[in-house]
Amino acid sequence: MKVLNRHTMLAYAISFMLGVASTVVSEPVVNYLFPRSQQIAVPQLVGMFVNDAEPTAISYGLALDVKWIFDPNIPENLVMAQQPSSGMTVRGATMTATASLGPPPSPLPSVKIANVRSGDKVEWISTVRGNSTGVVLDRRLNIYVLIFPMKERVWWVQGRVVLALNGEWTSQVLFGRNPQRFPEDIGETFKVVGIVTPWTLLIGQRLLELPYFIALCQVEEVFRL
Repeated sequence: MKVLNRHTMLAYAISFMLGVASTVVSEPVVNYLFPRSQQIAVPQLVGMFVNDAEPTAISYGLALDVKWIFDPNIPENLVMAQQPSSGMTVRGATMTATASLGPPPSPLPSVKIANVRSGDKVEWISTVRGNSTGVVLDRRLNIYVLIFPMKERVWWVQGRVVLALNGEWTSQVLFGRNPQRFPEDIGETFKVVGIVTPWTLLIGQRLLELPYFIALCQVEEVFRL
């Protein structure tokens, strides 16, 4: 949220007292909650290669989180977008850069869940099994299982996927909370899905929408025992 300085606030007050609609000229976005000595202009990383973008961010006192996506029209390792894109930030903050992995693999990988189907009733702690193609030999790719508690409306990243050389995989999944402490979770509805993505996700991470993926299995809808 932008904090207005006293000159801008005075302009708003005069306009209000006069009953006249006016437009106050916007000022550069500066975070007045931090000392000016800690504020820096956001560096422009778009168009750089990641090997150059990372030391550039560090030189500004910033951390850089790189999100990789496949794009056949953008050279590999080139930064195509950044957040924040402009304005001011604070030393020690983290920027996010979206960089290209080049063309997607061909054929595209696939992922399927083998032992869970829509309408199934599942235990609180369940082992989800599945199979995949095109992931084992591509070190850029990861498989994740995510669940979507219908009452919470967020995607929840599940336990580490153990991937075998034949493409079969397993993951320990928590469908809600411990029923002894939270009996209200019994009977709740959950969506469950498997994805293949170049992103690295954190176990327990909660997301408002599915992250970027290049393969997605059918979404199953199950009920908690």
